[in-house]
Amino acid sequence: MTTTHEEDYQRRFAGERTSQFLPDSSVEILDGFEPGETPKFAVFDFDGTLSLVREGWPEVMLPMMVEALRETGTDETDEELSELALAFIGELTGKQTIYQMIRLSEEITKRGGTPEDPAVYKHRYHDLLMERIHGRREDLRSGKASPEEMLVPGSVRALEILTERGVQVYLASGTDEQYVIEEAELLGLSKFFGKHIYGAQDDFKVVGFGAGFGPQVGSHTWPVCGIE
Repeated sequence: MTTTHEEDYQRRFAGERTSQFLPDSSVEILDGFEPGETPKFAVFDFDGTLSLVREGWPEVMLPMMVEALRETGTDETDEELSELALAFIGELTGKQTIYQMIRLSEEITKRGGTPEDPAVYKHRYHDLLMERIHGRREDLRSGKASPEEMLVPGSVRALEILTERGVQVYLASGTDEQYVIEEAELLGLSKFFGKHIYGAQDDFKVVGFGAGFGPQVGSHTWPVCGIE
Protein backbone atom coordinates (compact mmCIF):
# COMPACT_ATOMS: atom_id res chain seq x y z
CA MET A 1 0.00 0.00 0.00
CA THR A 2 1.39 3.38 -1.03
CA THR A 3 1.34 6.15 1.55
CA THR A 4 1.25 9.80 0.55
CA HIS A 5 2.43 11.34 3.79
CA GLU A 6 5.72 11.44 5.68
CA GLU A 7 6.79 8.50 7.85
CA ASP A 8 6.63 10.64 11.00
CA TYR A 9 3.10 11.85 10.22
CA GLN A 10 0.93 12.32 13.29
CA ARG A 11 -2.81 12.86 13.08
CA ARG A 12 -3.71 16.21 14.64
CA PHE A 13 -7.41 15.54 15.11
CA ALA A 14 -8.57 12.61 17.22
CA GLY A 15 -11.99 11.10 17.80
CA GLU A 16 -14.69 11.13 15.17
CA ARG A 17 -13.04 13.81 13.02
CA THR A 18 -11.66 12.09 9.89
CA SER A 19 -9.55 13.26 7.01
CA GLN A 20 -8.27 12.21 3.64
CA PHE A 21 -5.32 13.00 1.38
CA LEU A 22 -5.66 14.54 -2.03
CA PRO A 23 -4.68 11.94 -4.68
CA ASP A 24 -0.92 11.59 -5.20
CA SER A 25 -0.12 14.29 -2.67
CA SER A 26 0.63 14.90 1.00
CA VAL A 27 -2.16 17.49 1.29
CA GLU A 28 -4.55 16.46 4.05
CA ILE A 29 -8.17 17.66 3.97
CA LEU A 30 -10.46 17.36 6.99
CA ASP A 31 -13.74 15.70 6.14
CA GLY A 32 -16.60 18.14 6.27
CA PHE A 33 -14.44 21.05 5.16
CA GLU A 34 -16.31 23.37 2.82
CA PRO A 35 -14.42 26.25 1.19
CA GLY A 36 -15.98 29.58 2.04
CA GLU A 37 -15.13 33.06 0.85
CA THR A 38 -11.70 33.79 -0.58
CA PRO A 39 -9.37 34.51 2.38
CA LYS A 40 -8.15 38.07 2.83
CA PHE A 41 -4.71 37.15 4.14
CA ALA A 42 -2.20 34.31 3.78
CA VAL A 43 0.97 33.85 5.86
CA PHE A 44 3.91 31.89 4.43
CA ASP A 45 6.98 30.41 6.05
CA PHE A 46 10.15 30.82 3.98
CA ASP A 47 12.81 28.11 4.22
CA GLY A 48 11.52 24.83 2.83
CA THR A 49 8.11 26.35 2.05
CA LEU A 50 9.18 28.76 -0.66
CA SER A 51 12.97 28.79 -0.64
CA LEU A 52 15.53 26.01 -1.04
CA VAL A 53 18.54 28.30 -0.60
CA ARG A 54 19.15 26.95 2.93
CA GLU A 55 18.43 23.33 2.05
CA GLY A 56 20.56 21.02 4.17
CA TRP A 57 20.71 23.29 7.22
CA PRO A 58 20.19 20.39 9.71
CA GLU A 59 23.38 18.83 8.38
CA VAL A 60 25.19 21.95 9.58
CA MET A 61 23.42 22.37 12.90
CA LEU A 62 23.59 18.75 14.06
CA PRO A 63 27.40 18.22 14.10
CA MET A 64 27.89 21.64 15.70
CA MET A 65 25.58 20.65 18.54
CA VAL A 66 27.13 17.21 18.96
CA GLU A 67 30.56 18.82 19.25
CA ALA A 68 29.32 21.24 21.92
CA LEU A 69 27.69 18.40 23.87
CA ARG A 70 30.80 16.22 23.53
CA GLU A 71 32.88 18.97 25.18
CA THR A 72 30.94 18.44 28.44
CA GLY A 73 32.79 15.16 28.94
CA THR A 74 29.60 13.10 28.80
CA ASP A 75 29.90 9.33 28.46
CA GLU A 76 27.23 9.30 25.75
CA THR A 77 28.30 8.18 22.31
CA ASP A 78 28.21 10.48 19.30
CA GLU A 79 25.31 8.40 18.02
CA GLU A 80 23.35 8.99 21.23
CA LEU A 81 24.13 12.69 21.19
CA SER A 82 23.10 12.92 17.55
CA GLU A 83 19.80 11.21 18.32
CA LEU A 84 19.18 13.63 21.19
CA ALA A 85 20.06 16.73 19.21
CA LEU A 86 18.16 15.65 16.12
CA ALA A 87 15.04 15.14 18.24
CA PHE A 88 14.98 18.64 19.68
CA ILE A 89 16.10 20.23 16.41
CA GLY A 90 13.02 18.72 14.81
CA GLU A 91 10.80 19.56 17.76
CA LEU A 92 11.76 23.24 17.59
CA THR A 93 11.91 23.62 13.81
CA GLY A 94 9.57 26.41 12.79
CA LYS A 95 10.48 28.55 15.77
CA GLN A 96 13.33 31.04 15.70
CA THR A 97 16.76 29.41 15.54
CA ILE A 98 17.64 30.84 18.94
CA TYR A 99 15.21 28.42 20.62
CA GLN A 100 17.19 25.44 19.35
CA MET A 101 20.30 27.06 20.81
CA ILE A 102 18.56 27.70 24.13
CA ARG A 103 17.75 24.00 24.27
CA LEU A 104 21.36 23.15 23.42
CA SER A 105 22.50 25.30 26.35
CA GLU A 106 20.06 23.50 28.64
CA GLU A 107 21.36 20.10 27.56
CA ILE A 108 24.96 21.23 28.15
CA THR A 109 24.01 22.37 31.67
CA LYS A 110 22.32 19.02 32.37
CA ARG A 111 25.64 17.31 31.60
CA GLY A 112 27.62 19.49 34.00
CA GLY A 113 28.95 21.85 31.36
CA THR A 114 28.97 25.62 31.33
CA PRO A 115 27.22 26.75 28.17
CA GLU A 116 27.91 29.92 26.27
CA ASP A 117 25.10 32.35 25.66
CA PRO A 118 22.61 30.82 23.18
CA ALA A 119 23.23 33.77 20.86
CA VAL A 120 26.88 32.68 20.58
CA TYR A 121 25.80 29.23 19.40
CA LYS A 122 23.32 30.81 17.00
CA HIS A 123 25.98 32.98 15.37
CA ARG A 124 28.42 30.06 15.24
CA TYR A 125 25.81 27.95 13.46
CA HIS A 126 24.94 30.80 11.13
CA ASP A 127 28.58 31.32 10.14
CA LEU A 128 28.87 27.61 9.32
CA LEU A 129 25.62 27.69 7.35
CA MET A 130 26.70 30.73 5.37
CA GLU A 131 29.84 28.85 4.34
CA ARG A 132 27.58 26.13 2.94
CA ILE A 133 25.14 28.39 1.09
CA HIS A 134 27.45 31.24 0.05
CA GLY A 135 27.86 29.77 -3.43
CA ARG A 136 24.11 29.45 -3.91
CA ARG A 137 23.50 33.07 -2.93
CA GLU A 138 26.31 34.31 -5.19
CA ASP A 139 25.05 32.19 -8.11
CA LEU A 140 21.64 33.80 -7.74
CA ARG A 141 23.15 37.26 -7.41
CA SER A 142 25.33 36.85 -10.51
CA GLY A 143 22.66 35.19 -12.62
CA LYS A 144 24.62 31.95 -12.88
CA ALA A 145 21.66 30.18 -11.26
CA SER A 146 18.02 30.97 -11.93
CA PRO A 147 15.58 31.49 -9.04
CA GLU A 148 13.55 28.50 -10.27
CA GLU A 149 16.44 26.22 -9.32
CA MET A 150 16.14 27.25 -5.67
CA LEU A 151 12.39 27.63 -5.28
CA VAL A 152 9.99 24.98 -4.04
CA PRO A 153 8.13 23.79 -7.16
CA GLY A 154 4.77 25.47 -7.56
CA SER A 155 5.43 28.16 -4.97
CA VAL A 156 5.50 31.09 -7.39
CA ARG A 157 2.30 29.97 -9.08
CA ALA A 158 0.61 29.65 -5.69
CA LEU A 159 1.61 33.22 -4.84
CA GLU A 160 0.44 34.44 -8.24
CA ILE A 161 -2.97 32.82 -7.82
CA LEU A 162 -3.44 34.26 -4.35
CA THR A 163 -2.45 37.77 -5.34
CA GLU A 164 -4.57 37.59 -8.49
CA ARG A 165 -7.53 36.85 -6.23
CA GLY A 166 -6.78 39.82 -4.02
CA VAL A 167 -5.25 37.93 -1.10
CA GLN A 168 -2.62 39.90 0.82
CA VAL A 169 0.36 37.61 1.42
CA TYR A 170 2.83 37.85 4.29
CA LEU A 171 6.21 36.21 4.81
CA ALA A 172 7.14 35.24 8.38
CA SER A 173 10.33 33.30 9.05
CA GLY A 174 12.43 32.17 12.00
CA THR A 175 15.53 33.06 9.96
CA ASP A 176 17.10 36.45 10.70
CA GLU A 177 15.07 39.15 8.98
CA GLN A 178 17.90 40.73 7.01
CA TYR A 179 18.65 37.39 5.32
CA VAL A 180 15.00 36.64 4.63
CA ILE A 181 14.69 40.01 2.88
CA GLU A 182 17.90 39.44 0.89
CA GLU A 183 17.01 35.92 -0.20
CA ALA A 184 13.41 36.81 -1.04
CA GLU A 185 14.82 39.49 -3.34
CA LEU A 186 17.31 37.08 -4.91
CA LEU A 187 14.48 34.61 -5.59
CA GLY A 188 12.20 37.26 -7.09
CA LEU A 189 9.60 36.93 -4.32
CA SER A 190 9.74 40.46 -2.93
CA LYS A 191 7.21 41.67 -5.49
CA PHE A 192 4.56 39.48 -3.88
CA PHE A 193 5.20 40.46 -0.27
CA GLY A 194 6.38 44.07 -0.56
CA LYS A 195 7.05 45.43 2.92
CA HIS A 196 5.39 42.44 4.59
CA ILE A 197 8.53 40.34 5.09
CA TYR A 198 9.32 39.50 8.72
CA GLY A 199 12.05 37.48 10.39
CA ALA A 200 13.90 36.93 13.62
CA GLN A 201 15.59 39.78 15.46
CA ASP A 202 18.71 39.68 17.62
CA ASP A 203 16.40 40.33 20.56
CA PHE A 204 14.37 37.17 19.98
CA LYS A 205 11.70 38.20 22.50
CA VAL A 206 10.69 41.08 20.24
CA VAL A 207 9.12 38.73 17.70
CA GLY A 208 6.54 36.30 19.05
CA PHE A 209 6.54 33.55 16.46
CA GLY A 210 6.29 30.84 19.08
CA ALA A 211 3.19 32.33 20.68
CA GLY A 212 1.14 32.35 17.50
CA PHE A 213 0.06 35.29 15.40
CA GLY A 214 -1.67 38.25 16.95
CA PRO A 215 -2.35 41.81 15.93
CA GLN A 216 1.05 42.89 17.21
CA VAL A 217 4.33 41.06 16.62
CA GLY A 218 7.12 43.09 18.12
CA SER A 219 7.04 46.46 16.40
CA HIS A 220 5.08 45.02 13.47
CA THR A 221 1.31 45.38 13.23
CA TRP A 222 -0.20 42.31 11.58
CA PRO A 223 -3.39 42.75 9.56
CA VAL A 224 -4.23 39.05 9.94
CA CYS A 225 -6.53 40.31 12.65
CA GLY A 226 -7.93 43.02 10.42
CA ILE A 227 -5.57 45.73 11.65
CA GLU A 228 -3.42 47.52 9.09
